[in-house]
Amino acid sequence: MSEDIQIEGAAREAGHMVDEMERHATRIALVGAHLLPDILHMVKRLYFESPEEDYQAAEAYGVSESSAPRLTERDRLQAVCLHVTGNEEELKDVPKYQIGDVAIVPRYKIDDEVGYIPTRDTAADYEMTPTEILETAVHNVRPEDYKVATLPNALKALGVDVPNESDTDMLVCTNQSGYLGAAGVFVSKAVRKKIYDAMGGDYYVLPSSIHEVLAVPADTDISPWELQHLVQTVNAELVAPEDRLSETVFKVGKTLTIKPAISKSLSPAEELRQSLHM
Repeated sequence: MSEDIQIEGAAREAGHMVDEMERHATRIALVGAHLLPDILHMVKRLYFESPEEDYQAAEAYGVSESSAPRLTERDRLQAVCLHVTGNEEELKDVPKYQIGDVAIVPRYKIDDEVGYIPTRDTAADYEMTPTEILETAVHNVRPEDYKVATLPNALKALGVDVPNESDTDMLVCTNQSGYLGAAGVFVSKAVRKKIYDAMGGDYYVLPSSIHEVLAVPADTDISPWELQHLVQTVNAELVAPEDRLSETVFKVGKTLTIKPAISKSLSPAEELRQSLHM
């Protein structure tokens, strides 16, 4: 039996459970299709009184009673970043705050690649207010979970053949899993300091995807307008819509705050002058 047929059968068998999960949480980039059977059993155990055979079926998928998610486990809440554009409908009922066009939202983590976004309506399931859910998710961001590497070293770690003479000031920052790892720089001052120390000064943040960010020195010869055009071009041509994080370049200085690098208050003429280094 093909994997597609197995998945279709599992989905049909537990269709009403998926509806229940959608009612309780907004699912944004939830899981790969190959994990759907496992998640359906997790949902079944979480929201329904399951007969013994369902527990046995869950065990067969490797989902034990102790591994099923519990809404009271606050340490499973993590902060993640999403692009506001394209996610407006999904984000309207989610506790969040914004930096530019980046929304910082809570995510209930089942494992690195499986989780869901709590909504304001489901806050009671956590015995927390929506604000407390978001604050807990932000608090759970641990700087030691994030790594900073030069771009050549990051590529080598992925198995990409990089010439030894490759030299660049560009850094990559992500979490240990490399999944949904862009949040650290937007949420944690300590993570921003890691990059600042590695860079040796002020830097621009290029939001390459929801999984990682790039950083370049602020004293580069490339203007923030050119960098932003680069980000937008890469987004349009290379980044899948669900992985896009932002169309904006951000800047971090010695105070370690992060903000959009380009002021929206500039006139078009001033923007042109700045972009041409006039």
